[in-house]
Amino acid sequence: GASGALSSIRPQVRRALAQGQLLKASSMVDNALMTTDLGISAAQLAQLRSARLELFNRRVSRNAEPEKTSS
Repeated sequence: GASGALSSIRPQVRRALAQGQLLKASSMVDNALMTTDLGISAAQLAQLRSARLELFNRRVSRNAEPEKTSS
């Protein structure tokens, strides 16, 4: 289950967090939970990450555009 999957990666996650590698730590936890508990395949997880990145990039670019003022 989740506790076993997370327990097995705890030292690596702690190390990544201590080194300021939040994305790496997050990725390790995602892999453990989604593939072990939810049975998501590596390909499906890659698709989820790609979609998340696409939405994130859209949000960033939308926020970077100058605000339009109405006349």
